Amino acid sequence: MRCAGTFKYCPHCGAAVAKEIAPPTLAPQLPALAATQELDAVILSDAQLFPLPLLGRDEALVRVEHFLAGGESAQALAVVGESGIGKSRLLREACRGAAERGVKIYYTGADPSGQKTPWYPIRAIVASVLELPEVCAYEALAQALVQKGLHERDLPGVADLFGESSSLRLLDAHARKREVTIATRRVLRAAVAADSFTAVVFDDV
Repeated sequence: MRCAGTFKYCPHCGAAVAKEIAPPTLAPQLPALAATQELDAVILSDAQLFPLPLLGRDEALVRVEHFLAGGESAQALAVVGESGIGKSRLLREACRGAAERGVKIYYTGADPSGQKTPWYPIRAIVASVLELPEVCAYEALAQALVQKGLHERDLPGVADLFGESSSLRLLDAHARKREVTIATRRVLRAAVAADSFTAVVFDDV
């Protein structure tokens, strides 16, 4: 006999009742944001998912927004906590506040496919900086680098980041990782140089 799920223990036999667990619901994944005005789409999504205002996080919100706006000397800030306590909501609210103060926000999350693709968040940010889709051809990458004032020496590293075949395929894994890292840094520095205040936000990675 199957006991009713409303009881913690079966009223007939005293056995613990196994609860039926509903399948998890996946929150929509957000792409990297190339410009602050695109942050409105994120806030709109949050408003639809969380119609209530963010409460009890004033101190943390002020701290994160202050950091994003360049108010601290540190170059990185980690927002940590247990799953489900509102870290993503806090970050998005802070990003909105910083964007209203003139900060250009590049925002990305984890691989939406759930496959935990290596370098995915970095690739998403670089694609946003270069104003390209996350999947694009070698020629498009070369053209985008030129338009951003970057040197062609960065093309192999960026191409490898996007999964395109390049001269780095001939190198060992350590050397390839080094070249990809160097090229990525140059792209991000170009983004920072183009705007007075720029912040890169990685959510749930």
